[in-house]
Amino acid sequence: MTSTKSIVEWDGKDFRGQQCTPNLVKFMRENPKVFDCFKARPKNSLQHACTVCQKFMEFNNLTIDEWLAMDKKTARDKVWEYIDSVRIKHPATARVIQQYLISLYLYHNEEKLVFLKGKHDIAYEPKRLKQDMDKGICWKIIGKAKNVRDEAILTFAFESGVRENVFTHMTFGHFQNFHWFKKTEDGSVQKSDMEDGDIAIFKIMARPTPDYTHDHKLRGKGINWYYGCLHKEATKILKEFVAKHHEDSKDDKAFWYSMKSWKSKNKSISPQMLIHILKDCVKRAGLDCTKINFHALRRGFRHVVRNTAAITDAEFKEAIMGHKLKGSQEAYFDKNPLEFAREYAKCDFSLPSPEKDKLLDEKQKEIDRLTKQIKEFNEAIEEAKLTTKVEIKPLGHEVSRTEITKLFNEFNESLNQPSEPIKTKPITPIQVTQTRPETPKNEYWIACPDDTWVTKAQCDICRTTNYKKFSNCTFERYQHPDGPLFQISKPKLMEVKYT
Repeated sequence: MTSTKSIVEWDGKDFRGQQCTPNLVKFMRENPKVFDCFKARPKNSLQHACTVCQKFMEFNNLTIDEWLAMDKKTARDKVWEYIDSVRIKHPATARVIQQYLISLYLYHNEEKLVFLKGKHDIAYEPKRLKQDMDKGICWKIIGKAKNVRDEAILTFAFESGVRENVFTHMTFGHFQNFHWFKKTEDGSVQKSDMEDGDIAIFKIMARPTPDYTHDHKLRGKGINWYYGCLHKEATKILKEFVAKHHEDSKDDKAFWYSMKSWKSKNKSISPQMLIHILKDCVKRAGLDCTKINFHALRRGFRHVVRNTAAITDAEFKEAIMGHKLKGSQEAYFDKNPLEFAREYAKCDFSLPSPEKDKLLDEKQKEIDRLTKQIKEFNEAIEEAKLTTKVEIKPLGHEVSRTEITKLFNEFNESLNQPSEPIKTKPITPIQVTQTRPETPKNEYWIACPDDTWVTKAQCDICRTTNYKKFSNCTFERYQHPDGPLFQISKPKLMEVKYT
């Protein structure tokens, strides 16, 4: 395509069929030499080159044709004057300007502009520090997603490592062409369908096709296509997203459509919206937004893949990232998707256990805790239970009235005799069975309601000092129809439980 033909016939669309902005179209029509030089570049590179050339012309007050007519030393000095005005404040921008103008001059004059070391230096110090990404940081960000769509996008980006423009180009028809596999209990990987599959393999092309999504940055790397992969965490949320928002979608509908076109599904999500989704989650996660961009999820994916010791094939680790391989590139990318799935299944993208504990349902955790505590209490109560069986033997034959009178007189005489208070020992919580000893012959004993045997003197002391406690004993002795008795009926066997 010559420059004259470009001016007359070019309709504002490049050879990729993508619409360019009106200002870009106007500038390229007025400056066909710029278009001829950069027409093979991706759309974004073409627009950046035109912007650099336009500002360079305004700064030096000359046209591109006038600048290209200069000798290389004079042309270099003009470029350096413009670079010098921005290199202190924006050193990265100065390097971009330098490379675009060097390429433009070399393309038309076949001579390279030479910038001298020490005289034309651009001191570049990156201001933004990058966050060290691992799966713990990635899952912390993903956990702050507001809805299913945002969570599916972030999980998809982390477990596949694809660039952001893959999302903007993806349609529902591309999703329909995913290859699905299932990892069995013995660790083997077998081909499956979408319902039962937990690993997905999909193609990423360098150019747009109706069957597979594409990444336009692959063309500059000399890669026609490569396989992307998704693990069980991403496929699970992806199926939920499809069931919720793509029930009746057609193949040409945008897969990740924006919120504004949620009903019509006719507009794909923009790169700015992807960045906004990520930054919003990063803020809620309490991380520094200046250190994390969308490409950081790709670095998190690379960290997991390269630190998987089970993957011994170094070429697989590069191929799954979409990097160019030396020598054996074509043969490697032609592998069967099942071989990629078997290698990819060795990676572990699951949430680390501390993070899993934080994201558990609080209600379920409380139920589990209370159930466990109740079980421990019941076991402790069963161990602490004490059952004491008491057997009281009868005193023998019934006594006569003379013996009762004699005992009554002895009891009255003992009222004036001081006696020591009853000393009791605490009962040890051990389950035992006790049998009361027989009554001694030389001394008469009385069974009190507290299930103990005491002498008649001690019983009287208890009656006088603690009469409320032993009122039942007092009633039995003085309310008997035959007169005061010191012998009461045999108590029944009782089980005394101590807690």
